[in-house]
Amino acid sequence: GRSYDACYPAATRLAAAGVLATMVAAAELLHFRQDALGTQTLLVCVSQSGESAETVRLVREALGDRADDATVARLVERGEGNAFFLEELVRAIAAGKGEEIPDTVLAMVQARLAALSADARRFMRAASIFGKIFSSDGVMELLGADAVPARLAEWISELVERDVIRRPGEAQFQGELAFHHALIQEAAYSMLTEADRTLGHKLAAEWLERRGDTDAVVLAEHFERGGELGRAVGWYWRA
Repeated sequence: GRSYDACYPAATRLAAAGVLATMVAAAELLHFRQDALGTQTLLVCVSQSGESAETVRLVREALGDRADDATVARLVERGEGNAFFLEELVRAIAAGKGEEIPDTVLAMVQARLAALSADARRFMRAASIFGKIFSSDGVMELLGADAVPARLAEWISELVERDVIRRPGEAQFQGELAFHHALIQEAAYSMLTEADRTLGHKLAAEWLERRGDTDAVVLAEHFERGGELGRAVGWYWRA
């Protein structure tokens, strides 16, 4: 799952440094690989589900009476197991600031993204138009004249190495990629101007339509945000 995928960059770097590192799913370790543990074994447990009883209890205790099931579920999903992100999201709700991405989280993530190369940032901002999961082909379509196919692999490698995006374990379509965390996608999207967002959603909708995408709601929302209300209504009717 997501926790297993999250360990891949660390395991790869450890192996490159000559350190024996093995990635094992929790169920496999508990039921079939206990013999792999010894007195000299350093066991690192990673959970990115963000849905543990401890996480839910933390949110409920912090919000008190405002912790209805729907609010708790949304916050836990957005936090995705990142303790700092979750704490700041809860703090914003408790302060009556709603569920917008807190300035503290936004500033931290944007500072991290600012360290990327200009081309990688441009690719990432265009990708944010599609949401957390996107296609590299779709992003190149949005980049237009700035798209350089020969450098696509370079841009993707940089973003993967910096843990900004990842390659899903089971991709639904060729070239599928995903932001490492939903809040990274939100931070990248916030870096776009309003005009860029409008144009980006229009181009994204037209590209998805040409590709034969049948998700009416997704197409309608892109057309609506892209200022194409007439075309959006047509897709909303099909939803």
